[in-house]
Amino acid sequence: MLFIVATPIGNPEDLSSHAREVLTSVDFILCEDTRRTKRLLADCGIMAPHLISCNAHNEQHRVERALEEIKSGKTAALVSDAGTPAVSDPGAIIVAEAHRRGISVTPVVGASAVSAAISVSGFSSPPYHFLGFPPRKKGKRRDWIIELSQLEGSSVLFEAGNRFGALISDLQELLPDREICLCRELTKTHQEIVRQPILNFEAEDVLGEVAVVIGIGKPIEKEGNTGKNIKLIANQLAEEWGISKREAYNMLMTIKPE
Repeated sequence: MLFIVATPIGNPEDLSSHAREVLTSVDFILCEDTRRTKRLLADCGIMAPHLISCNAHNEQHRVERALEEIKSGKTAALVSDAGTPAVSDPGAIIVAEAHRRGISVTPVVGASAVSAAISVSGFSSPPYHFLGFPPRKKGKRRDWIIELSQLEGSSVLFEAGNRFGALISDLQELLPDREICLCRELTKTHQEIVRQPILNFEAEDVLGEVAVVIGIGKPIEKEGNTGKNIKLIANQLAEEWGISKREAYNMLMTIKPE
């Protein structure tokens, strides 16, 4: 049997009693990072069984050995560094192959950064869409944002802190009318949750990993650059008139063509 075990996204106390029981009893644990899993087990007073690295770089090579062990009668748990495996984390390959081989796959539910972010954002749901990590390259990221603007409801995405500034800059240019909720270091000591208009954020990198909830707004017109032009004009007016970019943008949005 293969257990898919959700681990805390920050606070070790969020590890469920069911997860503790499973992690104590299995023959081995497939880990995104064995060092982090070992630390979590130690914090929770769990004697670590055999730990095997299973991450984005080696998952394909771990599949055969791990599933052969399970087929022979052993039990295993799959964990990521935080949250639920195979949700924007490694694990989907081995889970899919386990199903193909008739191996029982059982979830052990727990903390989720996606549901946590939605719950504190205050944006109405459903529907909401979980989009994982945006592309790293600017051009692809901008196309990705244009596509997400077409979706009905809120969107949740993850991003590394050292790429947050670039993401915010693109969101401000392409989705200036929306609000977002920044959820940084969820459940950790330095947790930060801020909801405000996108234009009020500084386009700067932050520490740690973030979850971002994007509220509803107007979809971007795929043909032409109207949204981009309005943003550029607003920036120029804000500088000339000595007002904030958001004030300038709101003033422009009140102007209706005759």
